[in-house]
Amino acid sequence: MPGWRAELMRGTAGGEQVPTCLWSSDVDLAGRHEVGYLQHCRLYADRRAA
Repeated sequence: MPGWRAELMRGTAGGEQVPTCLWSSDVDLAGRHEVGYLQHCRLYADRRAA
């Protein structure tokens, strides 16, 4: 197993689960994307209403 993979899997149950740091990053990124999309929709709606 390459060193980077071993480092990522360290502390996981049997090496089968996704490390918490990667899961947290993924959820954070999805949340930021949703916020940006909703802001875009609001601005688009404001321009159409004007």
